[in-house]
Amino acid sequence: MAFDDFIDYLEDNEFLDNTGMDYLVGSAIFALSVFIFIIIKLSIKRQQKILLRTVEISRGEQILNLVNKSISWLLVGLTSLYFALTTLTIPANYEMNVLLVIFAVISISALRFFFGLIDVGIDYQKSQDETSVHILNFFRLFLRTLILVIIFIWFLSNIGLNVNSLVAGFGILGLAVAFSLQNVFSDIFASLTIFLDKPFELGDRIEIEGDSGNVESIGIRSTKIRTSQGELLIVSNKELTDTRIRNFKKMDQRRIAFKIGVGVNTPAAKLKAIPGMIEKIIKGMKHIRFDRVFFVKIADFSFDYEIVYYVEIPDYLTYLNAHQSINLQILEAFEKEKITIPYPTQEVIVKK
Repeated sequence: MAFDDFIDYLEDNEFLDNTGMDYLVGSAIFALSVFIFIIIKLSIKRQQKILLRTVEISRGEQILNLVNKSISWLLVGLTSLYFALTTLTIPANYEMNVLLVIFAVISISALRFFFGLIDVGIDYQKSQDETSVHILNFFRLFLRTLILVIIFIWFLSNIGLNVNSLVAGFGILGLAVAFSLQNVFSDIFASLTIFLDKPFELGDRIEIEGDSGNVESIGIRSTKIRTSQGELLIVSNKELTDTRIRNFKKMDQRRIAFKIGVGVNTPAAKLKAIPGMIEKIIKGMKHIRFDRVFFVKIADFSFDYEIVYYVEIPDYLTYLNAHQSINLQILEAFEKEKITIPYPTQEVIVKK
């Protein structure tokens, strides 16, 4: 009976436009919210201890640490207070001030979490691909700016301000900036294409429109290529995505085809023996796979053979060394067999 009297007392007595029951319900909601947040934080810490048993700190542990730091005790208290105040009637000016503080803390905590999440993702990508540091730093700045704008608009809308005109203003400003910097943005989007598609990487030897060299750096707007002559070639990323690129480092093997001619006075028996001689030379080389040798043409000044082989290591210097060795051994074999290599001559007959 005493309990019923206590309930009636709470319902009948008011203080600052709220009954005692309203305060009791608000206090219960506050306590329940704090309890739920405590359970969440304890669960996160427990999961962190499990992940810390591994040798390396995983991305999962980093994200859990971010969540735990973002849920500060100030955020817990103010968020629980916000839930409790929804059951109470408070003056409009006090309500606005309280909401302003609450949503400011929530916004700061959200920024802290999303900024940290972006850093975890970008740093992980850097560890996997160290060649795209400039592009990844740009996207870190871009994503942070985007998150900052979104949370700022969310904060203003939740404290009762009309953000429609602000959003429209941001849209118009964005269009104006994009129009005035369209060439810059085209290079930036081209760098994104290079980053995702990876037609080449740092150190790759590439050829574009007759110029070849090694890629030294890949930036936001341009890529630097060191040519074979030692010059530094700077090409815009948009131009690279719009043209054909030959990437020699992407080759699994290098196919070599060349021709060699012998003198027209070479006997038929030696012509038959030449393919076997060349095949033996090529098969004796390391990292070289023989394909074929054929007598393909009777020319004006020579009998021509076509030779094809594969270098199983695509490195350019490996190919040059192998090809030089093959040529020298062919010359030595021809010299031993007294097989001549002709050169164009012209015979002039003068009649008296």
